[in-house]
Amino acid sequence: MKLLIVDDEDIIREGIVEKIAWKENGFTLTTPGKNGLDAKEIIERERPDIVLTDINMPFVNGLELAAWIREEYPDIKIIFLTGYDEFQYAKKAIQLKASAYILKYEKQEILLQEIKSVAEILERERVGERLLDQAIRQQAVETVSDLIVGFARNSDRQSVLKKMGWKKEAAAYYFVILDVALNTPVDEDKPNENGLYLFSYINAAKEVSEAHCATVVCGSYDNQVFVIFAQEENERDFYKHVKETAEEITAKFQEFLKVEAWAGISDVYDDIFQTDMAYNSAYMALQLAKGHGNKRIVCAQTSDNGMVNGNSIMQEIAEYIHQNYTMAGLSLNDLSEAIHLSPSHLCRLIKKYENTNFMVWLTKVRVKMAAELIRTTDMKVYEICEKVGYNNPQYFSVVFKKYMGCSPRDYK
Repeated sequence: MKLLIVDDEDIIREGIVEKIAWKENGFTLTTPGKNGLDAKEIIERERPDIVLTDINMPFVNGLELAAWIREEYPDIKIIFLTGYDEFQYAKKAIQLKASAYILKYEKQEILLQEIKSVAEILERERVGERLLDQAIRQQAVETVSDLIVGFARNSDRQSVLKKMGWKKEAAAYYFVILDVALNTPVDEDKPNENGLYLFSYINAAKEVSEAHCATVVCGSYDNQVFVIFAQEENERDFYKHVKETAEEITAKFQEFLKVEAWAGISDVYDDIFQTDMAYNSAYMALQLAKGHGNKRIVCAQTSDNGMVNGNSIMQEIAEYIHQNYTMAGLSLNDLSEAIHLSPSHLCRLIKKYENTNFMVWLTKVRVKMAAELIRTTDMKVYEICEKVGYNNPQYFSVVFKKYMGCSPRDYK
């Protein structure tokens, strides 16, 4: 905690500096000030956390100095040290939001205790601000997750914008997903260690993004880093700006974090409630980037409206299941590889639109097709079992009975 002591009386100023064990009590002293004018230069140069100042001084007095501090550096705490025990000074100190008002004839122990109390208040405020900032950022990240899976409702638009930390909706957005190849395999038994990796990637992306764009939301979804870039006006160079930022982020990952990195960039979109479609297009672009030899960053190739919406993805999932349900061992990972969306994101989409999971959906299709074959063909049960993707007739019979209420042999 940095402390500036300002007093025009040498004996008082030097006495305070020398007779109190500041370092042992957690304080670092700046250059002492002889008057308010002198103090202004020191404040601008050394940025103290607390200013302990006399009131009656030449050139710029303590009250004038405090008013200037309030205007220019409102986070600095001010303590008045004076020989005047008069109401008008105390009243003025209150108006200037001084943290304390100490008389010069008080003992050094009391002076130190007052300053330590102010330092504790300042530290609590800073911790509170950090926690509030973290809470706001976390709320924004959670809101993005809701937008991606379609849980946020259009009717809650103002609430969504508020949770994102925005006063109004931007004219244009880009969604960027970043992925890395770890030099060491992820250890599922050490989630905290894995979380630290992700935290370092988010911080690096956030640092670069915020240096280039005033309005960004940076976080993680599905164990991948994302950045949403927002701009009040959709300028022609916005995409170029976003791409250059993505390039800088991947370069930083490679140079400082020593990992290979790729980025997928969505097409530009103009409605925050298109974030789910933007995510899908960015994810597909990311898969193209990872499958490309030299191209580390890919922007989504757009369709007529530039986006792939949730309903069209569900149609694609349904078509894939109906075309491949006969494949024994068909899994969510197979679907993920086929349509270039992550398994966990697919789980959320299927839950949202079908209120089920992949395996239940696949099983229902298989049982339905098996029932159709029993009704319309003379195939044996074991033949139908293999035809709809099962290797074990006994297990197939158990599943069939669970959904149809009777065994395949009894079904007509």
